[in-house]
Amino acid sequence: MKRQRTVTIPAQMGLASWTTPTGGTGQFRPNGPVVLVPATEAAPMNPNPYDVYGGVKTLAARMFVGLNVGGKPTWDVDDVVHAVRAERGKQKVPADASFLLQRGIYTHTPKRGRKTVIEENSVQVVIVKMPSETERTWRPHLIRLAERLAQRLKQASVILELQRGGLVTEVLGVRPY
Repeated sequence: MKRQRTVTIPAQMGLASWTTPTGGTGQFRPNGPVVLVPATEAAPMNPNPYDVYGGVKTLAARMFVGLNVGGKPTWDVDDVVHAVRAERGKQKVPADASFLLQRGIYTHTPKRGRKTVIEENSVQVVIVKMPSETERTWRPHLIRLAERLAQRLKQASVILELQRGGLVTEVLGVRPY
């Protein structure tokens, strides 16, 4: 009998919400299956030979990426996968640095007191720090990735949530450069 494994992700992946410096609010509600995406199309999906039971405060990040441009559905999940792979490849992350994707709904109210609510299909991209990556380069690489996603997918911003041990430590709105 083949042994079935459950993947444990050291990151918070549920509902996310935040408040912007201008008083606006945002929220991401996951509503699809979690998909494990290999770093490259040719990368094998090898199971981890060990499980971590505790004591490690793993770094992880979530990026919330909209799929609309100007209120119109424009992008799909494959576009996000290609953009993430392209930038992570430039950052020379290991070939086995897979990431997770999950569809969801992004909701944003731009400023306090305004009744305008933006709601669109979106994707959360979850990246867990690889042992070969340093903490010194981790945050700048993620900011650069979020910036490139915003630029390539024509988004006003990409929300970047940084986590340590599954707890949110920082939420950034990253605009295209």
